[in-house]
Amino acid sequence: MNGMITLEFALEAAIEVIKIAGSDGDSPIAVGIAGANRQLIVYLAMDGIKLQIFQNSILKKIATVMKMEEDRFMTFHGAFVIRDRDRRIMGAIGVSGRHSNKNKIRPTPQNHELAQKGYEYLNVLITGEKRPSFNKEMKHEDLDRFF
Repeated sequence: MNGMITLEFALEAAIEVIKIAGSDGDSPIAVGIAGANRQLIVYLAMDGIKLQIFQNSILKKIATVMKMEEDRFMTFHGAFVIRDRDRRIMGAIGVSGRHSNKNKIRPTPQNHELAQKGYEYLNVLITGEKRPSFNKEMKHEDLDRFF
């Protein structure tokens, strides 16, 4: 990634994660995106989320994943570190709210997969390589072709 995590980019990526989660009928989620200083830039929660509980959970996920030292792409269950092209930490994204995959017939994305989609979407916004164009009627299975 090149550039920075702006409020506009963080908000757009968080909204896309909420749209994906909202389209599958599974449990509601919350998503947070923080900058390199570990301060939240954006926190969005679907209806039905206990705001303080899940905000604390996301902050802990973001802090944990950002503390982990490794040369490679870092993940922690439900969170991803966002790095620039020089491997400097720009921030992190975290998702919380999904506990298990209740829908065995048609699996739905869980915290980790939703955080990954948000990470990938944010990467596209920051690099400007291709502008994502999703519509509200898209299902999460359809999104794989964009990433």
